[in-house]
Amino acid sequence: MINRYSLVDDESGLTIGKSSDLIGVTGNLIETVGDEEFHKITLVHFRYNDEFVAYCKEKKISINNIEITILDLEENSIGSYYFVLREPLSYNRFTEFNEV
Repeated sequence: MINRYSLVDDESGLTIGKSSDLIGVTGNLIETVGDEEFHKITLVHFRYNDEFVAYCKEKKISINNIEITILDLEENSIGSYYFVLREPLSYNRFTEFNEV
């Protein structure tokens, strides 16, 4: 599987994981919560990064802002989009890291 995107925690710079595709970055999927509208983005075949999982087993981390990075064929960053999450994500040693 070729990873075309990575998800990076903006604060720590940790790569959370990578995916082969994503849906919704063009703004075509809108989710309404209360009076607010949000872009819904789905990462296809998302896999958590081993270093990120190891970090979370040692320390608790809360993620508020992320970058979705576009990768070239060698998995080097060639650009990114910045996003603020609707709700923070928290990870710790009890989190189950499953593929999405």
